[in-house]
Amino acid sequence: MHDIIDHSILDKLPNAISIIAGKNLDRYLYTNAAWERLTGYTGEEALKIHPLDVVHPDMREQTIRRSQQRFKGLNPVQRYDLKLITKQSKEIWTDFSVSLIEYHGQKALLTAAIDRTEEKLYQQKLADSEKRYRGTLDSMLEGCQIIDRNWRYIYLNDMVISHSRRPREELLGKTMMEAYPGIENTDLFEKLRRCREESVPLRFLNRFAYDDGEVRWFELNVQPVPEGIFILSIDRTASVEADEIHKRQRESEELLSRIFNSSAVGFNLFGVTDGKSVMVNETYSRITGYPREEILNHSAMELNLFPDPESRAAWMNELKIRGKITNEETKIRTKSGEIRTVAATLEMIRINDEIMTLVIMTDITEERRARQRQRESELRFHTVFDQSAVGVVQSLGSGRLVDVNDRFCDILGYGKEELLSKTLPEITYGEDRDLETPFIARITAGEIDSFELEKRFVSKQGKLVWTRIYSNVVRSEEGDPLYAVAVVVDISQQLENEKKHRDLESQLAQAQKMEAVGRLAGGVAHDFNNILTIINGFSELLLAGDIPGEIRESVEQILKAGEKAARLTTQLLAFSRKQIIKPMVLDINRVVREQMKLLSRILGEDIEIALSLNGDAVPVKMDQGQMDQIIMNIVINARDAMERGGRLILETGISHFDREDALFHGGTAAGHYGMLAISDNGTGMSRETREQIFEPFFTTKGVEQGTGLGLAMVFGIVKQNKGFIYVYSELDEGTTFKIFLPLADTQDREEHQLNQLKADQLKGTETILVVEDDKGVQKTAENALAAYGYKVILADNGEEGLEAFREHRERIALVLTDVIMPRLGGRELVARLKRDKPDLKVIYFSGYTGDSITHQGVLDGDIDFIQKPFSPVELVRKIREVLNRRGADYKT
Repeated sequence: MHDIIDHSILDKLPNAISIIAGKNLDRYLYTNAAWERLTGYTGEEALKIHPLDVVHPDMREQTIRRSQQRFKGLNPVQRYDLKLITKQSKEIWTDFSVSLIEYHGQKALLTAAIDRTEEKLYQQKLADSEKRYRGTLDSMLEGCQIIDRNWRYIYLNDMVISHSRRPREELLGKTMMEAYPGIENTDLFEKLRRCREESVPLRFLNRFAYDDGEVRWFELNVQPVPEGIFILSIDRTASVEADEIHKRQRESEELLSRIFNSSAVGFNLFGVTDGKSVMVNETYSRITGYPREEILNHSAMELNLFPDPESRAAWMNELKIRGKITNEETKIRTKSGEIRTVAATLEMIRINDEIMTLVIMTDITEERRARQRQRESELRFHTVFDQSAVGVVQSLGSGRLVDVNDRFCDILGYGKEELLSKTLPEITYGEDRDLETPFIARITAGEIDSFELEKRFVSKQGKLVWTRIYSNVVRSEEGDPLYAVAVVVDISQQLENEKKHRDLESQLAQAQKMEAVGRLAGGVAHDFNNILTIINGFSELLLAGDIPGEIRESVEQILKAGEKAARLTTQLLAFSRKQIIKPMVLDINRVVREQMKLLSRILGEDIEIALSLNGDAVPVKMDQGQMDQIIMNIVINARDAMERGGRLILETGISHFDREDALFHGGTAAGHYGMLAISDNGTGMSRETREQIFEPFFTTKGVEQGTGLGLAMVFGIVKQNKGFIYVYSELDEGTTFKIFLPLADTQDREEHQLNQLKADQLKGTETILVVEDDKGVQKTAENALAAYGYKVILADNGEEGLEAFREHRERIALVLTDVIMPRLGGRELVARLKRDKPDLKVIYFSGYTGDSITHQGVLDGDIDFIQKPFSPVELVRKIREVLNRRGADYKT
């Protein structure tokens, strides 16, 4: 500042201005009018006093230090709070600033002060109020906490710390998300957010679980405050638990009442002295034939309930001595006069200081009659059983043999006692042990009572015995399976004679047939699967109805043949790479583990299975069924190569192939691959055999033991999924198959599991437009849908489908269309329909689609498809799944 200072300007300023000489604040050189109003000293008085006289004693030493720093050139300007003493000895707070200036040729301090006394007093009052406020909160028995707008705990009283069971430093200053990870995803957090953002006070009960598993309930009163939210918490655990106890007690009482009145056994409570009933349930009333109102307040003697009063009197005497009689059989006379057999338990109990008798009664009349009928039936059965010219076996569902006749002993070369110590699986050839499993499941479900099959037993001498078995199940009156009776016919010699005559002819016919079918697989699949759809579909619809047993057996054989043909078509399309697949992310480790149980049954007890799985998942993207086919076909070949037993090893891993490796492996794309290796120590293969194993129809097995499609199908599947396969084998040294498949992309590594609908969820009332040029398939679909309640509109081709859709647009919920049709195919039809109704639901079906809805055999991700041949249930299940998705509106 210059030497020349306009005092008239300084006098007009609202700030109190003073100029002080000397680094130790020696004297005032100037004060303005505002300084006089602030301190009470006039300008002349100020020149006579020491500047420190105006400063509060507590702050004088600090003020001198600051003055000295200014004169040294440190911090030329500083601003701070300073307490002053006025002429009238009043203490005032000021906002004080000091600057170093030149004044009349000497260094001086220029000060400016603003009165902040009222503001300071207000702040002190606010601090005192806050201290009292927090003191009140700290002493409250309820939990009090304040959470700021960044969800940070800024205040917690002692009760909150007690409730949380955590040290204060773990919470105070932390956010809720830091203190309780994941709380932002809870309903509690959503309520707190609503209170804060919408300024809505809330009150609710919150469940809090501690780390040790204890659960307590707190009533939370949440209020919005300027800082964020204030939460008042009260422990309500005791009242909640009391309410829960009362609720359970009420429910228990209600349950006991329901059990008493709906129990399958009869209850009667009567007095010891007079024998009169005071409580009786409906079952007791039904057993005796008397209405409850006639039993109550009457004794059994008054009702003449016991035909033998002396026996009842003996009972009651014994009851008084022992206090309880358990499960005694006796006769009772019902109201109609009928004599029935019951099992009764009597017990003396104390109720409200009175001794009462409780009777628990079960009607066993029909059970006794059934036992008598069973004894008579068994006598007749054994007369035929022992004299039969064919083997007869009686067994339980567990496979334990109950009885066998002499002819069955002769067939297997065992004595009767030897056989009765064994089970059916123990005398059955390993590969045939699971043949009855599907039939037993259907018997248990009540679907069938008999079945027929061919299976091999192992005789006492170790010889395989071919038999034809006709099995029937015997059920209880309730319909539960009791045991099975099977007629066993030895057909070993018959099969041997037939085999000798047809071996050469069958081998030639099989080769010619399979070669022709293989060459035409892609071309004939469409028509062939249409035919199979009709055969299998109408067979299943017939079997779903009530038809005579002999016709049912014929239809079942037709269905079996159709299903066998469908499997063959699938195999042909697999090795020719024309089947429709639905890729998904699979972990090869998981697939191998899930196959272990089935593989153990296939391989038998004489082959050991060992696993060497990669530590991490090995995810590849392919069809689940294809992966199963790869494993099963290679394992079956390994089993056949280890006729005397051996060791099978399944190994997984991850391999990386760079560009040079890819070129070496036949031009495979570079990248990471999942590896599955299957090794056996069987007979191995020669070089000539190794070179042909992937050729369709090539097999080293005998006639009817293999089609030669298994490894060809494996090769086709691997190539279709952009992988490659290597075989390492030497004669007598075993074989290793190594399959390499590209690892799934990161974005594809979330598996999608379709919801499986139960049978009672498949029905519907929607209208389905079926577009199919084959009348038989069209009729199959129509009957299947109608059987489940759907309405069907039929069209013979794509053009008719367009017309039908225009006419019934609002009613149609879904379009089911064949892919390949003359003039207008399914894909083109759907494209036109979706121009008019973009959210229309569509399912394609076909036996062979070409490339119309696939890319190199892989189904487009947004397309719903069902492969022909399909069963009626498969078709309805697919339609129900698609309709259940949220989509277009329609009128039923």
